[in-house]
Amino acid sequence: MFKRVLLIGALAAAVLAPGLASAQTHAQRVMCANRGGGNTPEMQEGACTQVISDPRADNVTIANAYNDRGTVYRRRGDFMRAVADYDQAVRFDPRFPNAYANRGSAYAGQGAHARAIEDYNMALVLNPRMGYVLNNRGNSYRALGDFNRAAEDYTAALMIDPQNANTLVNRGRAFVGAG
Repeated sequence: MFKRVLLIGALAAAVLAPGLASAQTHAQRVMCANRGGGNTPEMQEGACTQVISDPRADNVTIANAYNDRGTVYRRRGDFMRAVADYDQAVRFDPRFPNAYANRGSAYAGQGAHARAIEDYNMALVLNPRMGYVLNNRGNSYRALGDFNRAAEDYTAALMIDPQNANTLVNRGRAFVGAG
């Protein structure tokens, strides 16, 4: 009798374990993405690290986790770790425009605006409808003193999102800078 109960328990565990692991992985992905903003940065970072370490995760899932964890680092001002994670995101999914855009923002945060522009360019090749990337690239051009190109980017961004007040202000600053 005891052997039968033990056998049934072992079979139940074998059947249920993959489902529980899958549910746990899904929960970690949700915490890592933090789309609702309800997790602390530490919780998000830990969840992303678990997703990255999961041997069952596919390349796109890993790329998203690196991208999301990089954003945690970037928001903390830890641009070197952010760039390292965005590098990994691009390695796992070279067609992931958000990873290029975010890495560009990390480079801009370091003052490396020429590098930032390279990544913004790649993000826009992959998805030309990213208005915020045009705005960010305009900011980098403006930081480098290229006010005309900055104004062109802000104008293009406004074609995508005409109500973006930040981009309107930035375009005005570019016009003033251009004289």
